[in-house]
Amino acid sequence: MPKTLQEQLDHIEREIEQYIEFDKTEKTRFNRESHLWTAEDRIEWQETQSDNAQTLRELFEVRDALRGQLGQQSGGRMLRQVEKEQEEALTESTKTPGARLCSRQPR
Repeated sequence: MPKTLQEQLDHIEREIEQYIEFDKTEKTRFNRESHLWTAEDRIEWQETQSDNAQTLRELFEVRDALRGQLGQQSGGRMLRQVEKEQEEALTESTKTPGARLCSRQPR
């Protein structure tokens, strides 16, 4: 684990970026492949998305706490933009593409 608060913050921010990138990749995969999935596959995918969204929320909380300890203010325009994008990614990660998650698709 990183030693200084700044190193810890950098580590957490990298984790957040990785989760957001993974989420984007998974949504692309869902849109491309989900019509081939069973209902169980879709449920499992949704549970994974929910778990990832919860992890992101926890990472955002840790990040905010570390920023507070470092005395960083989130008043800067660039920082607010990054935070907005990350919050939007979290919001999107809780949404499931497709209108009918668990119902069978017509053949």
